Amino acid sequence: MIRRYESVTLLTFTALLSTLAWAQEAAATDEHTEADQSAQLDLRIPDIRTLYTQEQIDALLASTYQERTEEVEVRGRREVVTPRVWPGIAAPIWAIFNPTQAWRIFAPLPPDQTRTAALRSDATTPYQRPASRTAADL
Repeated sequence: MIRRYESVTLLTFTALLSTLAWAQEAAATDEHTEADQSAQLDLRIPDIRTLYTQEQIDALLASTYQERTEEVEVRGRREVVTPRVWPGIAAPIWAIFNPTQAWRIFAPLPPDQTRTAALRSDATTPYQRPASRTAADL
């Protein structure tokens, strides 16, 4: 009988606490929604004319205005220079001298070095037609 009384009391107490917690959450959400509706945070950029007068804007822009603007145009081609890695057993020594490029001892040849290797002339034939030109040959 005592066990039954304790379990009923425990269930009743749990039910009261859960309804009390639910009521507090409902009241808190009602307060937040009223506060949110009355004052929302506006993150849009205001119009510059509402922040500064026209005289202030002109004074700020006067320092950036140059009457004589010079333009410079540079024509050129970027030359990719990849270092020549020492072959064979000398590669670790080369890696000690070039620590930022040490990864190249494990990588295959870069494209600029393979192109020159592919265009080597064959000394056994007396004449070879020239290979087609690439953008790098111009």
